[in-house]
Amino acid sequence: MATVQVTGLQVISIFVDDLKGAREFYIEHLGFRLENENATCLTMSIEGLKLFIEGGRQSQFQDRSQSPDVNPCFAVASVKNAHAALQSAGVKIVGDYVEFTPEFALFKFADPAGNVFEVAGLP
Repeated sequence: MATVQVTGLQVISIFVDDLKGAREFYIEHLGFRLENENATCLTMSIEGLKLFIEGGRQSQFQDRSQSPDVNPCFAVASVKNAHAALQSAGVKIVGDYVEFTPEFALFKFADPAGNVFEVAGLP
């Protein structure tokens, strides 16, 4: 039996250099809704998923081999359409669009601060 039963994802914390750029990126390209904003951080949400975006901080791990590789993954209606839309908007795609089965595809992209995310689901 598990020590703690996880019931879902509470929040994803993202550290960025440019808070204004992050605000625009997550609202304009991914459709997040701004919940709260101050001089150092943003709180955003979409469909029950919360983001806490903190400006002016860098990862405590300069060497990524010292930190776990975590890839938050967003769900969308069509992975292929999301890939095309983000690519045409100039978002940096860092992992090829791949259809593993007729029911599952994914790709990776980066936000302006270099944080990497996946998009996965139905092609």
